Amino acid sequence: INPSYKLSDNALAYASVSYGEKSGAANLGARPGDPIIIDPEKSIDYEVGLKTTLLDGRATLNGNLYWNDITDYQATLTSLTGTVARSYLANVGKVRLRGIELEGQAQVSENLRVSASGAYADTRYVSYRNAPPPPELAYPGASASVDLSDTRVPLAPKFTGQVSVNYERPLTSEATIFGYVNQTWRSATFLHSLSEYGRQDAFGLTHVGLGVKDPNGRWSANVWARNLFDQEYAAAYSTATANTPYIAILGEPRTFGFTLSGRY
Repeated sequence: INPSYKLSDNALAYASVSYGEKSGAANLGARPGDPIIIDPEKSIDYEVGLKTTLLDGRATLNGNLYWNDITDYQATLTSLTGTVARSYLANVGKVRLRGIELEGQAQVSENLRVSASGAYADTRYVSYRNAPPPPELAYPGASASVDLSDTRVPLAPKFTGQVSVNYERPLTSEATIFGYVNQTWRSATFLHSLSEYGRQDAFGLTHVGLGVKDPNGRWSANVWARNLFDQEYAAAYSTATANTPYIAILGEPRTFGFTLSGRY
C-alpha cells in the first residue's frame, strides 16, 4: 500500500506499508525435541518520505524514515545433547530494522554535478536466545550458547554515506571529456557474529576516473582507479580453526583499469 500526496509542484510526500515472507524449511537433521518444520519469516515494513525539487529543477533532495519488523527470524540455535553442543536451523525470534536515509544531487554548473547520500540504521536482534557463541566464549566449561537479544545484527553498519563529483566538458562537437571522484564511507560493524575477531573498523574508499566519450553515447573510453589509496579492509570473515578463529577475506585492493565501450 503506497499512497502519496503532492504538497506542491516541487514536493511529494509518500508513505508505504508492505508485507512479505521468506519461505520455511525442513530441519532434516532434527533430533528428538528439535523443530522439524521451520516456519516462514514474516516481514512488515513501514516507510514515510519526502521527495523535493529545488533551484528551478537543478537540484533534488529526498529523505525517508523506515521501520521494518521481521518475526520468526530464521537462524542457528545451539543446544546441549548430554555434554556435546550442536547447532541447527530454527525460528529464533525477532529482528528490527529502523533508520533514516537522505540523498540529494545538484547541477552546480553546466559542467559540474554533485551528489551525496547518507543513512543511519539501527538494526537489532529484538530477541535471539541460545545463539552460537563467538570463538572467544567457546572455551571448555563455557556456556554452549549466548543471548544476543538487543544486540546489533552483523553486516549492518550504523552509518553509511557517499559523495560523488562528476565533471563533463565538450572538446569538439563529437567528443566530450569527463571525470569523476566518488568517496564512500561506512562505520564499524561486525562481519561474522558479534565477536571482536569479526569486527571491521570504519573505513572509506575513493574511486576516480577520467575519459572521453561521444555526446550521444555511441562510444566511450576512460581510465579509472578503484580504492585509490589502497585501503585494506575485510569484505567478509569465515570461521577457520581453533588456532585461527577467523580468516579475513579482504576487499579489492587498489586497482587500475581502462574501459573502452561502444554500441551500434
